[in-house]
Amino acid sequence: MKKSISFIIFLLVFFCFLFFSFQNTLASSDEIVQKLRGDILKLLTKNTNSSLKEDIFSKIIDLSNLEIQDIKQKLVKIDPKTLSPKEKQFRQNAIAKFDEFSKYLKSYFLKDKKISLQKKAEIISLWRKNEYLPYFRKVSNFFIILKAEKIAQISNQRLKRTEDFLKRKKNTPKSKEVLKYLNKSQVLINNGVKEIYETRDLFLNNQKNIDIFLKPRLKFGVEKIKEAYDYFLKL
Repeated sequence: MKKSISFIIFLLVFFCFLFFSFQNTLASSDEIVQKLRGDILKLLTKNTNSSLKEDIFSKIIDLSNLEIQDIKQKLVKIDPKTLSPKEKQFRQNAIAKFDEFSKYLKSYFLKDKKISLQKKAEIISLWRKNEYLPYFRKVSNFFIILKAEKIAQISNQRLKRTEDFLKRKKNTPKSKEVLKYLNKSQVLINNGVKEIYETRDLFLNNQKNIDIFLKPRLKFGVEKIKEAYDYFLKL
């Protein structure tokens, strides 16, 4: 009995760690943009001289470069062996795209003194709005999908281990009740995993308006898996 309880507690603690990690991923994709705004506000409060605008513009470019390098490194660190063929292709395309972004921010016009600072700021602002931010959000969604996939994969593995573990105790007085809750858990996990993988496939196939429903669908899938783990408390 003690072994059974220890095993179930291990599963619950492990999944809670994954679930809260996933929740943090959903909430943190805009952190660097918020930092940028904060740094600009600091510059505004600390600088009153005529070089204020140049300082702000320089800070924007520096932080944009740091952001680009940070995302690129996260993509590079992903083990291709853990990805599907379409995910591998997306990763490679994204790395190449962020290399392009980095080159753009080092382009000659930013150093050209003949172009006014106001004009440069307008060009960069439009570039961020139309080119950079849409792709930044797309890659952020890719990271969220990978996190949800990890939860799906591990949940399937844990479910199999739990099934094997409980089968060895099928002759106990509560075996029928245990199997009932195990079956409910299995249905919930299967539904959650199905939702996650279907959402991933829609994303990789460039489904129209995927940005609108991607996070809610992934969250729904993960919460179904979490609900399944809640049933383990009743075993």
